[in-house]
Amino acid sequence: PDNVELKAQLAYLLWMQKHRRRAQALLREALAGDPYNQVALYYKLHMARDRRSRQERVEVVERFMQSDVSEVERLMVIVVNQIKDNQVQAALETCRQAYVMDPANVAVEQQLKRLEMVCHPLFFPNRLISRIGRNFYRVLVFVMLIPLTLIHWWPVSVAIYVVLFIIAIWSRLSKPMYLWLERRRT
Repeated sequence: PDNVELKAQLAYLLWMQKHRRRAQALLREALAGDPYNQVALYYKLHMARDRRSRQERVEVVERFMQSDVSEVERLMVIVVNQIKDNQVQAALETCRQAYVMDPANVAVEQQLKRLEMVCHPLFFPNRLISRIGRNFYRVLVFVMLIPLTLIHWWPVSVAIYVVLFIIAIWSRLSKPMYLWLERRRT
């Protein structure tokens, strides 16, 4: 196809179907036609995020900032990038700036509500688990605590199990508790 946006969308579809090389080649071809096309940059940002390429994400965000988009859209790209870098508090502040500029924008409002929910103190265990990684959490339980139990360090292992159990239950109940508190507040 000759259309830049169509090429970018096709490249992203190929990317989602795990045809990485073909997708990158098609996206490069699309960006060669129009290096500041918003749709192509948006899909390139998503592909860079999937590859966990921080350098490429920064380049795409910088090029996106130079493109012809509104200030709110620029801020929302920064928000998405900050979320990917696990800078949730900074993303919340940036999203608030975008909401002040355009309070009628439904997407910005939804993103702001989601970020406010994630930044609420009730979600501390969720942030802790995402920070250390879910796999590390499982490894901690099975690799470190089982040997402690086997060598008869019962008080230490029981205390750690209790703390981990509380964190696990709290992380599962934090969203329903938050929603319940929000309903009571309104």
